[in-house]
Amino acid sequence: LRRPGATAFDLGFGSGVMMAMMLAVAPESAHVWGADLADKVPVATANLVGDSPPGCPHLPIAPERFTLLPGDGFEHLRASTASGRKYDVLYAGCSLDPRTDQLRLFLRALKPDGAAVFNLGDHGDQAMFFVADGGRKCELLLPVRFMMAESPLTPRIHGQQIPLQPRRLCEWIQKNVYEEGPQC
Repeated sequence: LRRPGATAFDLGFGSGVMMAMMLAVAPESAHVWGADLADKVPVATANLVGDSPPGCPHLPIAPERFTLLPGDGFEHLRASTASGRKYDVLYAGCSLDPRTDQLRLFLRALKPDGAAVFNLGDHGDQAMFFVADGGRKCELLLPVRFMMAESPLTPRIHGQQIPLQPRRLCEWIQKNVYEEGPQC
């Protein structure tokens, strides 16, 4: 995010904390989009543009530096990708379901030289991962317990289970996202 004009997408922005952290380290020309349920938009907006407490140099954030999108984040990602917009950085604060096309749809919105941090797994078996370099770099960051992402756009696929082991996940990403894998 440190290069001029960098772009990021926050899936499930919640209170806007991760968007604020991304914009705090990014140059003024960076822009962050985020998607979450409509009731999260006023909360995140207030947190990002509200009064800055003493000693908080990064707030308020200029509204033109971010876009909060209400609704299904996967629909927003698909529309972005269809229009040719891809992001330098992707972050998912909710856990992507490995039995759906959520991860493929999410990572297809990433520029080839971009980086993504996301949670993947099922209730009780989730982890946070870092992916970069077109899927050639895939690291387990830590085990997590997050709420699951849900979308009518990404129903469960019978028999699909994306692996949670870093090496196998990296292989799956290379095959199913960056090669000739199924298109979302």
